[in-house]
Amino acid sequence: MLSINDLPNEILEMIISHLTPYKDLDSCEQICQRWADLVKRKHLRKILRFQQAFKEGNLCWRSWNPGGAWTPVERYSHSATVYKNVMYIFGGASKLLDRFHNDLWALDLSTRTWQKCNSSRHQPYPAPKKDATMVAHENRLIIFGGIRRNWESFHELYVFNLLEKVWSCPTKTLPQPPQMNGHTATVHGRFMVVFGGVTRSNLFSLYFNDVWTLDLDNFTWKCQETSINRPSRRFDHHQVRIDDENLLIIGGCSEIFERECLDVWLLTITSPVWTWREIQMRNRHCGPYSMQHLNNSTCVFDKKLIFLEHTKIDPEIFICDLSHVLDPIDPFAEWLKIPEEWRSLGAPSDVGFRNCSLVLGNAEFICFGGIHNDLPSNYLHFINAPFRSVK
Repeated sequence: MLSINDLPNEILEMIISHLTPYKDLDSCEQICQRWADLVKRKHLRKILRFQQAFKEGNLCWRSWNPGGAWTPVERYSHSATVYKNVMYIFGGASKLLDRFHNDLWALDLSTRTWQKCNSSRHQPYPAPKKDATMVAHENRLIIFGGIRRNWESFHELYVFNLLEKVWSCPTKTLPQPPQMNGHTATVHGRFMVVFGGVTRSNLFSLYFNDVWTLDLDNFTWKCQETSINRPSRRFDHHQVRIDDENLLIIGGCSEIFERECLDVWLLTITSPVWTWREIQMRNRHCGPYSMQHLNNSTCVFDKKLIFLEHTKIDPEIFICDLSHVLDPIDPFAEWLKIPEEWRSLGAPSDVGFRNCSLVLGNAEFICFGGIHNDLPSNYLHFINAPFRSVK
């Protein structure tokens, strides 16, 4: 009697192509070396197809309504990240209800279903907040900072264990960063690197351009020494992890009358004193109208920064090429000219790009929440290649 393993590779690959590119493919990869090789080919083809569709502007925008009661409420300025086939979102604010949130949700990217991450009420739990940073590292989510309803900033550090489904609050040691929101964070090796931000209260605002590192093994902070020539104090910028030794800071809002920042800075983190270097930004006229609030509706794919912006007319996409930022002689970043016929990627008119989250899944972008017509949303959208190539 024939089994599925008796089928030729072409048939097996066709069967595998109908599986979701997340848990199902991961399971197939564990069967045997033959299946693992077929899965790798499937992954590679999907990525190449996505890259080609992205290059040609031939991407499809798919709205998704999971249905049922287990769906996050409308929100904006929440935190989002993808880790091991799951997108996590935390916190945010709901303008309609005039409240902030401290709930953590997981979107299974295989089944496209939401699940609320519950933990014991007796354990420490983050306060309701927006504009916090969230990164993933070794089966943990690390959440830092944020701002609460009365416009008071936090320097809370919370960790959610994804295996045990519990929160913890590491013991506070000195030194530690000030209260802040609008900052950014990326993971480099065993360190989380935090830059910028603002501390707000009812009486004053303080702006920062310090670099803080968090050791993710023992959760101790350090204010990192950097070169004197460095970016101005700012918030609502974007931070891009180039590799373990380099990161970029792009745009934001400065402390001087909260004016827009148009500069780009490269931080190299190899020496005891980390080195800043300003990078030229080319084709600024092809970029977004504003380079503020870049820490929300952006993600990086194929050495390109993808930025979603909702103008008064249509939602739009902007692309900044980062492939030359490490050039030794003439490093630069460059906004690409996007053909008008695909600038919006066919996005629905009800998408709230303002303060939404945008993350990269497996050969697809995932957009959630945001503000549309001055109201928060909980819309979920996937941007990926068409099921069949269009010629």
